[in-house]
Order: sequence, then C-alpha cells, then structure tokens
Amino acid sequence: MADLAPVTEPTTADIAEWYKIQDQLAKLKATESMLRSRLAKHFFPNPTEGSKENKHPLNDGTGAILQMDHKVNRKVLSPELDVLKAKIDAEGSNLPKLPFSKLVKYTPELVKAEYNKLTAEERKLFDEALEIKDGMPDLKVVIPARGS
Repeated sequence: MADLAPVTEPTTADIAEWYKIQDQLAKLKATESMLRSRLAKHFFPNPTEGSKENKHPLNDGTGAILQMDHKVNRKVLSPELDVLKAKIDAEGSNLPKLPFSKLVKYTPELVKAEYNKLTAEERKLFDEALEIKDGMPDLKVVIPARGS
C-alpha cells in the first residue's frame, strides 16, 4: 500500500501516482464486473430475487458456497403511473384499487437550475432547508492538442 503520510504540498510525483492508480482501478473495476456477470450467468442461469435460493456449492472440501444476491431494479415511470391512476379512477372501472401512497414514495429533490436563480437573500433563507457539504472532486489530466 502506498505511504499516505501527510505532506505539506502535493508534488508532480503525487499527480503521476494518482493518475496511474486511477487508471489501474478503472481496469480492475471493469474486469471484476465482467467476471462477476460471467460467474452469475453460469452458476445461476435462472436466479430468484434475493439470495436465499441462489446458492452453488464450490465442492472445494471446505463446505464453501457461492451465493448470489439477485437484484431487480424497479423504477416508477411517472407518465405510466398517471395513466394507471386515471384508469383505476375511471367511472365504471373494475380494476383493483391500489394503495399508491404506500407504493410510491415522493422524495423532495433540489432543482439546481432554479436554485441558481435565487437572489442572495432567497438563497440564504432556502439554505436553511438544505444539508450542504462538499462532494468528492473529480480530477483529470488534460493534455493539450499538439500544435496549439
């Protein structure tokens, strides 16, 4: 592991090391993802959602098993949800009534473009309702085009 002792000022060697490591990490992530997908498809061709049923013995003498947590992503499609609500609410509809308030959670989300339009006074007031903290920065090395 790299020596992470604090230094007062980063050097070009630090930039070079970061650049090399982030490149290696990207390659490792891609390889791990490909292998995980390949193993899952081979050992669990018909998985069930969750992990209870998705077990495969390794037969290595240790009793170890390969276990997969099969995830299924579900996203509410707003226009389709509105159509469904209208169909259920339509006069004479025999469709079952669904508890939409229990099935769909509405989470407040900041609309950054509108936030940016606020005056300093409005922003200061609205900031009382926000948790504001720095995120992880993105870095990249930009090499200028030759002949520029």
